[in-house]
Amino acid sequence: MSLLATIFLSVGSPAIIEPCPLLPGVEVLAEQPQIQWIIVGEQHGTVETPVIFGDLVCNLALSRKIVVGLEMPASMQVEIDNFTNSDGGEKARAEFLQLPFWHTRMKDGRSSKAMFALLDRLRQMRRVGVIHGVVAFAPAGWPGTATRYEELMAENVRGAVRSGQTFIALVGSIHALRTHWQTNGTPYMPMAGLLPGGQSATFKVVADGGSNWACTAPEKCGPQPVGNTRPVGERKLVFGRAPDLAYSGIIAIGGPVSASPPQVQE
Repeated sequence: MSLLATIFLSVGSPAIIEPCPLLPGVEVLAEQPQIQWIIVGEQHGTVETPVIFGDLVCNLALSRKIVVGLEMPASMQVEIDNFTNSDGGEKARAEFLQLPFWHTRMKDGRSSKAMFALLDRLRQMRRVGVIHGVVAFAPAGWPGTATRYEELMAENVRGAVRSGQTFIALVGSIHALRTHWQTNGTPYMPMAGLLPGGQSATFKVVADGGSNWACTAPEKCGPQPVGNTRPVGERKLVFGRAPDLAYSGIIAIGGPVSASPPQVQE
């Protein structure tokens, strides 16, 4: 498989050809046919992570039937289908951005400009058959416990894939863990740890510091510093090596990240 291969992306009409941006190391992942679920754990609210996630999708779609998962409420599925099947014009955008998801007080980064740009990029891919769909897999409401929340997400993710398809999800880094996490003294298994171990892989996005858009309180949202990690060099995917055993590998941004503000400013 050549990573220099191109795919057709539709931007309105007619279709144009754009290259798949290179992501060194992705070929190692592509050569693992047993992996059906690929979970990418991020720190919400950056410009760079949705871009590199889209590049991962683009490259893997060269050899696989891809379904993309986003950590958005499952109750948005009809509207996501409508938008990703649309021409992406002003009317389609306006209708999609009227959803309550874009207008919550706690805009934690999932409703950022960069995430909307990713959705529009996925819309282009879906319109020409490069990907087979975009699935919102987060529970629409709080089910009572963190354990149940993770179980519901895992159920939605497992149910989103048909035989022969690969599911690639972008989610908060805790949900992408394969090992137990603890909240308020109570340990629980995150979503990725509830997926079939031999058929799933999880990756942690790492950057050399920078900032992300986050909320420390409903009225205190804005750029927040991202802790520096050990420099990992150039932009790449590394399968089989991670900061700890909680992930299958890392996706390195190749530099610092920057905060992406909300798509809808109130």
